[in-house]
Amino acid sequence: MYVTLFLCVLAAWLISGDLAILMTGSMLIVAMMLRIKREEAMLREYFGEMYREYAKRTGTVVPKLRVFR
Repeated sequence: MYVTLFLCVLAAWLISGDLAILMTGSMLIVAMMLRIKREEAMLREYFGEMYREYAKRTGTVVPKLRVFR
């Protein structure tokens, strides 16, 4: 969801070329990143060590890709 929102903001700016869209989109992305931090903290508090282990294996916004081992 978060990556999609970022890509939509980027696409809207590239299509329009309007600086106001870029500035508004940038503020939206900053707000989104702050929300992600709060969500991560709540998940760590609720699930504890189980979530910390999960978070090590996955990415926050963009999933970590497993490359051939």
